[in-house]
Amino acid sequence: EFERTFKSLCNTNYAEIKESGNEIHRYLEETKNALQMSSSSSTSADWTCYLEFVNDLVVKGLTASVMASFKFLLDQIDPVSIQKEGRLPLFEIMLDLNSTDGLLFQAPLGKVDDKTGMSDLIDNIVGSIFHISTLFKRVDSEGTYLKEIQSDLATTSVLSTLSDTIASNDKKCLELQNDFHKYSHFWTTDLTTYFEDF
Repeated sequence: EFERTFKSLCNTNYAEIKESGNEIHRYLEETKNALQMSSSSSTSADWTCYLEFVNDLVVKGLTASVMASFKFLLDQIDPVSIQKEGRLPLFEIMLDLNSTDGLLFQAPLGKVDDKTGMSDLIDNIVGSIFHISTLFKRVDSEGTYLKEIQSDLATTSVLSTLSDTIASNDKKCLELQNDFHKYSHFWTTDLTTYFEDF
């Protein structure tokens, strides 16, 4: 349910961002036409400086959007923030007793081969957030803004905090699982054999 809702929201926001990027390109083209610049004069120093100025604004806007999304995600998985704000956590992980495999987490912690682990889910969300920097081409050259967004210091700092929070949550989950392991004889003992021996 979360993934369906998230995908729908992403598609809506992607469309808005893509249209905004296309609008920026249209405005630049209109400005170029209004200044009656030829293709040779469009490489002038003044025009290049103007493109760099617009490019910086675009990078700042995309970075602000990415940062807002990362901070929101962090607030949803940070136990301190959840408790402080009185929110329900975004994700629910159940510790399930399986008769054949013992105690298992649903969803599994970390990364899983079939991409259903909690780290896989969060990696997908992070990838979706970074994807906004690829929705329209740069104003100053070919390519996208992904490199600038990924190398931004504030972005890497939030990602590091996010990674630490995930590791801390995983550790707490494993501690809970270990608390129950001392009772493993309740589900590992073959009751038929046990009662026959009794």
